Amino acid sequence: MLLERRFGNALNIKDLIIETPQREQDFLFDPERDLTKEDWERMKGKLSEDCGQDELFLLSEYMALFPEWKDELGIEGLYPEIKKRFEEDWANKNVPFIVCMAALIKRIFPGEGERIHFNDPFWEDIRNYDWNKDDSTKLASFLCQKYMKVIFPSFDLDHEVEQGAKNDVTLAEKDEDWEMFAEQAALLKLFSKLGRRDVSRKAWDGMKNALARFRDDGEIESFVNLASNMKILAAEEVRATDKGFEIIMQEKKKEFHPPAPSLPEVKNF
Repeated sequence: MLLERRFGNALNIKDLIIETPQREQDFLFDPERDLTKEDWERMKGKLSEDCGQDELFLLSEYMALFPEWKDELGIEGLYPEIKKRFEEDWANKNVPFIVCMAALIKRIFPGEGERIHFNDPFWEDIRNYDWNKDDSTKLASFLCQKYMKVIFPSFDLDHEVEQGAKNDVTLAEKDEDWEMFAEQAALLKLFSKLGRRDVSRKAWDGMKNALARFRDDGEIESFVNLASNMKILAAEEVRATDKGFEIIMQEKKKEFHPPAPSLPEVKNF
């Protein structure tokens, strides 16, 4: 009766339990944990079907996900074809494709990076290229700014592109367009304009649900691109180096298990 007078209704022990907040690393994306062997086999199968320009870009995203699996892809024989396409774009002064193909060469074949005409003065024109001059270049600007960072680690994000990406991130989260959100947020992260903790729990859940949907629907290109951008967003740090992007993931914390108490020694008399 005393308890009822003091607390009103009967006590529910569950109301007294304090829930432990979920650890950040539990809901961040982790390719080693969140991608399956079946995912990898489907991605490799997509590459074996064809090797057009889209597949080459897809290959670059694979490398961002699992650089240690490069040998499994069997891409050594692709270099002549990639270099040929780059030379065609270079001859035609097709800037967006020059940037994408040059970044691809540098990212996948680091030892061949010096063969993309780095000493040619045309690269200075590319560095100063006006990505906002018309609608067609605006569409390519986000992707090409990312690849310019691969080619030139000191390259900084264009101010208008940065503002556009920030606006897109805000709008995409509101509209729950998680593929767009991940793409624009990852771009900002690559240029140190956004941190891992700037991504909300809602966004992580939304991106994971979108990834599962792409998996179920067999949309391999969308699956790979989203997974690659999610890895960038989950990274502890992303460094632009002479070999491309170095993605440093958060070190996994070991579970703490207190040592078992030692049993008292039993002596027989």
